[in-house]
Amino acid sequence: TGTLLVGLLALVGVCAVAPTAGVVLAVAGAVAARTVDRCRSTLLRRREVAGPRASDGLAVALSVPWNTLRAALTTAVATVLPLLVGVSTTFVVRLLGGVSAGGPAEPRLLAVGALAAVLTAWWGPGGRSLQRGSRLVLRAATPGQRETQVLVAFLALVALSAFVLVTQQTLPDWRPLSGPPAGWL
Repeated sequence: TGTLLVGLLALVGVCAVAPTAGVVLAVAGAVAARTVDRCRSTLLRRREVAGPRASDGLAVALSVPWNTLRAALTTAVATVLPLLVGVSTTFVVRLLGGVSAGGPAEPRLLAVGALAAVLTAWWGPGGRSLQRGSRLVLRAATPGQRETQVLVAFLALVALSAFVLVTQQTLPDWRPLSGPPAGWL
């Protein structure tokens, strides 16, 4: 759970400093987590029907493209609400806080909007498969204590670096876009 929390802080930091990269990273991560969850479900259903078999690995491997496509479609639909919540939160906080320099494209506002969006994706519609898949990926990527510590240290470094850039009033890097979406300033 601590690793997921540090990952959340790192993702929010990336979204504040490099919003386009943060969104791409979040969506790609969601597709990957949902793909892993679907592949795990394929394996469990297969074993429930006929028990463990030598061909289980091959069957799951062959199901990866189909499961990835389904995960991508699910993510596309499930991303609409978090995106709306994130953008809305950014504008509401801007209005309530009286922030005018940089408009909603100001890094602190982007961080608040990203936090709202990620929490909505995690606990909102479609979030259950995201949670299961993320935990499966995390367990596979960090099987031991040392691997977990290295990952947490890396994510903490990313989050800290983003925090430093945000507090120094650094403008967000919108690449490959030329700037924030139209109407954001």
